[in-house]
Amino acid sequence: MNAVNLILPFLLFLLLFFLHKAVAEGVTPEEAKQLRDEVREMFYHAFDGYMEHAFPLDELRPLSCEGEDTLGGYALTLIDSLDTLALLGDRERFTASVEWIGKNLQFDINKTVSVFETTIRVLGGLLSAHLIASDYATGMRIPSYDNQLLYLAEDLARRLLPAFDTPTGIPFGSVNLKYGVDEHESKITSTAGGGTLTLEFGVLSRLTNNPIFEQVTKNAVRGLWARRSKLNLVGAHINVFTGEWTQKDAGIGTSIDSFYEYLLKAYLLFGDEEYLFIFQEAYTAAMHYLYNDPWYVEVNMDSAAIVWPLFNSLQAFWPGLQVLAGDIDPAIRTHTAFFSVWKRYGFTPEGFNLATLSVQHGQKSYPLRPELIESTYWLYKATRDPRYLDAGRDMVASLQYGARCPCGYCHISDVEFHKKEDHMESFFLAETVKYLWLLFDLAVGPKNLVENGPYKYIFSTEGHLLPATPQISLVQEHCSYFGAYCNRDGFEQEPHASDTSADSQETNGSRVFKSRVHTGFQLQSSHLEASPVSGLIKGLCPGLTHGQKYGISYLATVDTPREDNSAKQKDNVVQSHAVIVVSDQSANQSPSGDSSHDNVKETSEREAERVDYYGEVIILDCLKALACKLLEGDIENQLCREAICVQALESKVRSLKSLKSIHARLLIDGSLASSDLVLNKLLRLYARFGTIQYAHALFDQMPQPNVFLWTALIHGYVENRTYPKVLSLFSQMCKESILPLNFTLASVLKSLARLMRVKDGEAVYGLGLKCGLGFDLIVQNAVIDLFMRCGEVDLARRVFDGMEERDLVSWNSMISGYGSSGRVDLARELFDEMSERNVISWTSMIQGYVKAGDMEYARVLFDRMPSKDLAAWNVMISGYMDVGDLDSARYIFEAMPVQETGAWNLIISGHCKAGKMEVAKSFFDKMPCKSIASWTIMIDGYVKAGDVSSGRRLFDRMPEKNLVSWSTMIGGYARNGQPRDALQLYKHFQKEGIKPDETFVLGIISACSQLGILDAAESIINDFTGQLMFSSLRIVTSLIDMYAKCGCIDRALQVFKMAHQKDLHCYSAMIAAFANHGMAQDAISLFEDMQRTNIRPDGVAFLGVLTACNHGGLVSEGRRYFKQMLEGYRIRPSEKHYACIVDLLGRAGFLEEAHNIIRNMPISPTAVVWGALLAACRACCNVELAEIAADELFKIEPVNSGNYILLSGIYASARRWDDVARMRAMIRKNQVRKNRASSWIELGSVVHEFVMGDALHIDSERIYFILQLISEDMRLLGFVRDSEKDEVPCFLAF
Repeated sequence: MNAVNLILPFLLFLLLFFLHKAVAEGVTPEEAKQLRDEVREMFYHAFDGYMEHAFPLDELRPLSCEGEDTLGGYALTLIDSLDTLALLGDRERFTASVEWIGKNLQFDINKTVSVFETTIRVLGGLLSAHLIASDYATGMRIPSYDNQLLYLAEDLARRLLPAFDTPTGIPFGSVNLKYGVDEHESKITSTAGGGTLTLEFGVLSRLTNNPIFEQVTKNAVRGLWARRSKLNLVGAHINVFTGEWTQKDAGIGTSIDSFYEYLLKAYLLFGDEEYLFIFQEAYTAAMHYLYNDPWYVEVNMDSAAIVWPLFNSLQAFWPGLQVLAGDIDPAIRTHTAFFSVWKRYGFTPEGFNLATLSVQHGQKSYPLRPELIESTYWLYKATRDPRYLDAGRDMVASLQYGARCPCGYCHISDVEFHKKEDHMESFFLAETVKYLWLLFDLAVGPKNLVENGPYKYIFSTEGHLLPATPQISLVQEHCSYFGAYCNRDGFEQEPHASDTSADSQETNGSRVFKSRVHTGFQLQSSHLEASPVSGLIKGLCPGLTHGQKYGISYLATVDTPREDNSAKQKDNVVQSHAVIVVSDQSANQSPSGDSSHDNVKETSEREAERVDYYGEVIILDCLKALACKLLEGDIENQLCREAICVQALESKVRSLKSLKSIHARLLIDGSLASSDLVLNKLLRLYARFGTIQYAHALFDQMPQPNVFLWTALIHGYVENRTYPKVLSLFSQMCKESILPLNFTLASVLKSLARLMRVKDGEAVYGLGLKCGLGFDLIVQNAVIDLFMRCGEVDLARRVFDGMEERDLVSWNSMISGYGSSGRVDLARELFDEMSERNVISWTSMIQGYVKAGDMEYARVLFDRMPSKDLAAWNVMISGYMDVGDLDSARYIFEAMPVQETGAWNLIISGHCKAGKMEVAKSFFDKMPCKSIASWTIMIDGYVKAGDVSSGRRLFDRMPEKNLVSWSTMIGGYARNGQPRDALQLYKHFQKEGIKPDETFVLGIISACSQLGILDAAESIINDFTGQLMFSSLRIVTSLIDMYAKCGCIDRALQVFKMAHQKDLHCYSAMIAAFANHGMAQDAISLFEDMQRTNIRPDGVAFLGVLTACNHGGLVSEGRRYFKQMLEGYRIRPSEKHYACIVDLLGRAGFLEEAHNIIRNMPISPTAVVWGALLAACRACCNVELAEIAADELFKIEPVNSGNYILLSGIYASARRWDDVARMRAMIRKNQVRKNRASSWIELGSVVHEFVMGDALHIDSERIYFILQLISEDMRLLGFVRDSEKDEVPCFLAF
């Protein structure tokens, strides 16, 4: 009977488990969404259980619904759950939790705690939550947060520091938070316990600018690695005083697991190559001695003899780590094996014996560990293979049916019989549920902080989110190789036995390219594939050991024989195309690798002598041989044949069609199609004809492209202005350990200059310095251009002053940069110093004066120019137009020797901007050859002048239209209050098959905002923007405005939170949205947050916050902000600001104060201001001031019926019936007609328009019937109209 009772729950579980699987074998998108929601419910079931029954104790006992202190008595589960709350978007609970911890938590307690567990759970949880709560870019910033969690984290870390005071640098396992290390504390600690602290302590060092935390943890890693065996294996336990291994079992699971994990992740997060070198050697050894495909065993660290043929559940993290390292194939096989154990028992036991294929005795429990789920998530992220979703579904079923308890989720004490234990570890909420939720959210279409947030994130071993922000990833310690990659230094390592090759994989949205590798893996982190150079994987140096690289001498060990690879390490000569690299793996190689670098540089120089970047033959002996062979009719020299082919391509190719024809002929011939010289020219020509994707496809077919081919492709992307792709390509080239040319760096720097990414540019320049190209003239010119374009004028000057040689490009770049930055005096100094000037020098200097508005000096220089090109003439015309001197602009235009289309467009555009449409039209009609831009400029001028009909007539006459033309006309309708016409024209645009751009979408958003329709707007926007929506500040701002105007304030706030970055316009739009929805406190809070982020408010932002104060009746706040605008920021108020403050004061009863503000206005009060005062008088029944305001309004706008009606209402409220009659007489006398108001509503993507008293709608009878019912319900609820309160019949006021 007892046996039946024991097995019955297990049988019930199996029944439910297989019923769950029978519902659907494959996870559909809809099911993935349901599973994501189910996991979310799992989290809150456990979290709410903890908060209700265990908080503020450390952990929950889910069966008995009680709490217990397990670590230190400081609300461990709450701290561990903070970033999961943020990930789920639960702002309310995240905020409340952070505020409680900041106010109540303290570590000055007499508790002895585990250094390892406290670091990964508490310190990691505090840091992750701090980084989220303090950064508005995460969308979860807490306005009241003031770094409380960071202070707690620093305090905690300082209390852990005494544990590191050991001879080896390896910390004690435990420490007392108040009194330090106890004198009886054990000197034995685990490898994981001593080597899994780098992420948390390293992040803390960067946030506090205190290096001590990172130093001690790095020394601990060095101390462990220095004591590795000759096989590069580490044991499980070590004496922190003597450095002796007390347990020499080497594995990837218990006591060692996260040591490997933090080596790789510390490199990915911090860019510290030392961790990479250690990981390379450690991973290679693990794959060689521990890997028994697909399982991993434990071996003796010295002899590699198998100790335990055991799978323990902590090993399950390994496939996920392999995904980060790019070693996908073994990860897939190992995960399949590990998951088979889960499938067998419904959970993974702590130990599974591989010899007996059964649960290991004494290791039958499953404490809700996340490791297998974590690897499932990473493998799905890398491969998008749906079987991992199936695995995730099975895991959810197991947890729901086997581990769910009344108040949370229970440990499983016996996986064979599914016995429950009354305990729930905090990591269930920090990791287990988090990775499950991320898995299914990724399948649905991720909308979370990790996938769509502002940063790339590294997960700590506790699952805490650590962002790769510039403050964390870019540190002074590593500035010497800032953005660089590791030079191969002439080394080539022979392949390992476990070399694998696989197709490219997709990971984290980026490509992971796998090829044959030399260390059992290839560290190509997709996590950082498309990131800025400053965060790139810096490449591998497989020929150097960790000791060789860093000069670290380890403890001497007896030199016993090990696998001798010396035979494989003999001198190798590796030839890749024309570049010859001599491979010498001598142990006496200098760690600096300077000589090897010089050899490579000399080799590159020799290659450059053979063929320059553009692939042009410059070898004199080849030309001599070619002359002889041509006479003989026998051309055998391969290089000369290539030269002839290149010249043929250069001379005969005039179109893309002819290029493809010649390329096809070369492929048929076969002898030249694979020539680097010819391929280089083909890449250049395809890029020149605008088919850069075709060029890239050709490049992908090249087995081993050299640096010239890489440079040709990169330069092609620059030529085609596809700048974002350039950095990704360059990083890929660096990972192939290919040294760049000066032209390579110049092309990359040019793209970064156009993208305004100065930090990445500095990183690339740092790479140039490492490669010996830092003082190359071409590179330095590109750096100057980068700094000048990005506003870093002083840095550009520093580079310029340090140049050994300068050419005209150097001087011109400095002059142009100074002029663009407004420092025309410095530009003139350099201009006067120039010994030689060209047309660009003169034009750049003139442009500087034009930008400064000094047309007098510009004209003097222009007249002195020895020869003038079109650019100089156009600069002068544009300058005169900008200052409003149209006569001088016309004089310059008429004096031009040749008036090309660009000059005509400038003169027309200038007159359009000045509102001289007739003159502009006369120039347009005289124009001999009109371009699309010419027509568009005229259309834009008309719509901006309010003459939309003339603009439309011109638009209809256009012989050819492009996207800009359509955008101008549609946007013109929207700006001029004709949204229906805008949408009607959009329907015609759709038939053209033109892909819209950002400007076009903004016009559509504006039109939809005015009409208050969302369905049409959202479909248009989603078709165009997708995920790019939140990277465009203009679109974000417009979307916020649209949603707010359509009444969807929640959607507006969601767009604001998900914006990748926020500027003044974005903040102003959200503040105005809050204000117009009556959410005064939210608007004020956001305004204050904006100021704290050092964004200076302008008049629009102040108008928003004043409107909020007005709608909220916050008089004192309104006065304060109005005063702050005037005195603090010296912003001159507009009529809208005055109207807002007048309305605020008037409605609050401060009519005299409002009137005084109007009388003291520095500008003449407009109808808006007097209208605000009149409306306030209506609310306060002040007839005297109402008459003053009305008299002014009658002068300004005598035919506005609203003013007469409002004053009539005030008279009626005061029972001055004669004045009411007088108002009606005035209305008749002045023939004033009441404006007919209208409204819209969108139903089923159809817009229905109504006016007052409308009876034309097809459903008007039903509408009025419902309206009558609503009115009766309102009356029954006690609603009384204002007219009824005053006991004045409504009609008397009119």
